[in-house]
Amino acid sequence: MRAVLAPTVAEFLADWLSGRRDDLRAQTYMAYESHVRLHIVPAIGGVRLDALRPEDIDSLRARLSRVVGGTTARHVHMTLRAALGDAERRGIAFDHTVRQVAAPRRTGTVIETFTHGEVDALLTAAYGHRFEGVIALAVTFGLRRGELIGLAWGQIDLFARRLVVTGTASRALDGESVVTPPKAAAGSRSLTLPQIVIDALTRTPRTEGTDLVWPGSNGKPMAPTNFYAQCWNPIRKRAGVRPLHFHALRHTCATLALRNGTEPHVVAAILGHANITTLLSLYAHSTGPSTDAFAAAIDAREGSRLVPSDISNDIPSEGARRGNRRGTILETTYSIREKGVPAQGFEPWTLGLGVSR
Repeated sequence: MRAVLAPTVAEFLADWLSGRRDDLRAQTYMAYESHVRLHIVPAIGGVRLDALRPEDIDSLRARLSRVVGGTTARHVHMTLRAALGDAERRGIAFDHTVRQVAAPRRTGTVIETFTHGEVDALLTAAYGHRFEGVIALAVTFGLRRGELIGLAWGQIDLFARRLVVTGTASRALDGESVVTPPKAAAGSRSLTLPQIVIDALTRTPRTEGTDLVWPGSNGKPMAPTNFYAQCWNPIRKRAGVRPLHFHALRHTCATLALRNGTEPHVVAAILGHANITTLLSLYAHSTGPSTDAFAAAIDAREGSRLVPSDISNDIPSEGARRGNRRGTILETTYSIREKGVPAQGFEPWTLGLGVSR
């Protein structure tokens, strides 16, 4: 009896994609398909699955490093890993050590945002435009392009100042634009509208034959190319701001909110992030560099604990601040006055912090 040869990587992946077509989101399937067609098969498609070795994965990784960035390379690697995971569950023989090869590192994310002045210029340029509400919602709530294209009047209650995000526009496998539920549960969210958004939506004309707020010419969600040609590019050019991607408005919304002191978990909920870790990893530049507000809050809560005792100058000497042998902080002639606690000479700077009152 003739032994059945194991499939090649290309044959297995073709079968794998065929089996996953109906149970994956269209965008996910198309990403997997392009990873397989453009990168995996050209590099290792001819290798039999039972002969696949870690060196082959290294070869794929080397090829990727020459043609795509780190983030895309990582996504391709994870697609192959997902397929091999299915092969393992189906009992197809192959060297499982290939799944242990480390994935490429993501390329560092560069967050580009508009300044507050540029935001004002965009809102001014959008005033009275059909897509004024798009700019207002992107700036205030960071709605994604797909969420805006798929937005329907039935999700908006101007009298109650409420907007509910329930879906996002994307391209189906047949090329049609459709509105589908958000990828993650956090993507569905209810937002309280500020007056600037209410005003913009009040001025937005309604299109007969569709409930979409900004439909395409056929009444269905507009294509991304039309969105840029009809909405983003004209308004951006009229405003005279830098030629950043529309998604920069989402980054701008998050950055301004965090800098204004909005709690990170609130910003994450507004943006529809599944967890706060994603938010903080993306916008560390907005929350990390300055501790001025933190220090000011401590000053407001605790006040000054140092008072002059037998010297007139109430600021430690230069030597005290530097910690010199004859001028250490411990040798200053300060005393600390605690509420209900008599002065006891110098105590550590942290005395009283965290003491319950």
